[in-house]
Amino acid sequence: MYKEAFIDQIIRHLEENLSEYRYKHTLEVANTAEKLALANNIDQNKARLAALLHDISKEMPLIKQIAYVKLAGIELDDCQKKIPAIIHAPAAVGFIQEKWEINDPDILEAVRYHTTGHPEMGDLAKIIFAADFIEPGRKFSRLEKVREILPSDLTKGLIMICNEMVYYHLQANKLIHPTTIELRNKLLICQEEIAGC
Repeated sequence: MYKEAFIDQIIRHLEENLSEYRYKHTLEVANTAEKLALANNIDQNKARLAALLHDISKEMPLIKQIAYVKLAGIELDDCQKKIPAIIHAPAAVGFIQEKWEINDPDILEAVRYHTTGHPEMGDLAKIIFAADFIEPGRKFSRLEKVREILPSDLTKGLIMICNEMVYYHLQANKLIHPTTIELRNKLLICQEEIAGC
């Protein structure tokens, strides 16, 4: 259990170091993550903390982000190197380990994969991935349906999120990180009960 004083310290850091937009987004993701965690019997305290930390490196210069990725001992794959906008996720792992000595593997995994997802990620990471996508500040078509489904059917909601991400990147002619596709495929297999998940 992470104490409220520690959470307050992180919130103060966010308020002082993030833009108003990013700070508001982060708080909305944290509130959304808590609700999804409650609905899915996942630790709400850890969900709130992971959500508060997920974009902590988002507005750092890219060179600083890459330094934190190296500090975390994470190797960027070729696709990540071509999509600078997602490097803040693994960078946040190095930052929070250095600044607050956070080493909880569930929290580190949730922060690391919140932008792309990963086929082997655990339940907390799934909650943060989903919360980042559906928080109230996000506005686009079909999102309401995803919001309706997620609390009662996490797997179906995550498949819908992956579909939306793939559709968006195809329409924009942008690279799609392979772990997003791999996550989608694994969730579909789970949903069809071809394999245990």
